Amino acid sequence: MRQSLEDSAFPGRAKEREPGAEIFETEIDQLLSTAEQCLAAGVHNHLDKPAGASLKDSKRVTELAAGKHRMIQMGYMFRSIPAFQFLFDAAKNGWLGDIFEIHGVISKQIAMSERADLARYRGGSMFELGCHLIDAVVKQACVLQASEMV
Repeated sequence: MRQSLEDSAFPGRAKEREPGAEIFETEIDQLLSTAEQCLAAGVHNHLDKPAGASLKDSKRVTELAAGKHRMIQMGYMFRSIPAFQFLFDAAKNGWLGDIFEIHGVISKQIAMSERADLARYRGGSMFELGCHLIDAVVKQACVLQASEMV
């Protein structure tokens, strides 16, 4: 099975070692099919975000990973940044009072051609970049909710 992955998905790759994980960068519409090939070969994945444009396909890949006892790590950049970790801890410990609203901005300059490419996906740039902010807000909401349950 490993051989077929190398031949079809990654031609020319060195075959001396078996990697413990695959880290790949590809177009959004190829992310899930590439992840699926790696998982089918029994390899853990670090999957860039967003995890494709289809929730149905994303669920199928997640189920494949679970069935193979393989991990998928999502590439959300704010999760490991010390300033965000401090912010999450500060909120959890009540240092920020009762949080009732969150305002955030994330942007970058992109060429018109890239805008047209992102327009293929619902949400456009929000689909590509906004998911980082959504991830941080949802993580924070879950941390706060869990701390209130204790």
